[in-house]
Amino acid sequence: MKRVLFICSFIVILAFPGCLVAGNVPVLSNIVILATGGTIAGVAPSATETKEYKAGVINVESLLRSVPGIEGVAKIRGEQIANIDSSKITDEIWLKLANRINELLSRKEVDGIVVTHGTDTMEETAFFLNLVVKNEKPVVIVGSMRPSTAISAEVGGLFYNASQEDQKISKRPRRNHAPAFKAKVAL
Repeated sequence: MKRVLFICSFIVILAFPGCLVAGNVPVLSNIVILATGGTIAGVAPSATETKEYKAGVINVESLLRSVPGIEGVAKIRGEQIANIDSSKITDEIWLKLANRINELLSRKEVDGIVVTHGTDTMEETAFFLNLVVKNEKPVVIVGSMRPSTAISAEVGGLFYNASQEDQKISKRPRRNHAPAFKAKVAL
């Protein structure tokens, strides 16, 4: 699990390039991870098991504590919104998540949000957030098809791809005052 979580910390750098060095002075982005559970927080009985696992087991604080050196990557803190299999998501959880995202993004010191989510209902959550998030700061939704304890976990690749898309979108000119993307999904 530590290997997967270390990859996650590396990916936060890629998703939020503001945490890289500006001149000779490191500038760390303030990132809030809002965890909702899903396979990405799942646990399997062994590292080679990818089918028989329990989603939404690992809480966000445990994930953050197990990442060595994360304090040098970005100013990251986590909040547990829910810890469920995403097939069990409810309107109440969506509202709680959206309200918290809007509240956090309204703060000057918050540079972006990462939402960990299960893949069963990720697209519905992304659509909902795209409708209700009232800020242009990035919201990246990440999920995994394999539990975080699997040796074949794809978490690192997911975050990498999401960060590359973020960079492309942020450089794209907006035509006719079209709104920027509010929610991005990485699978």
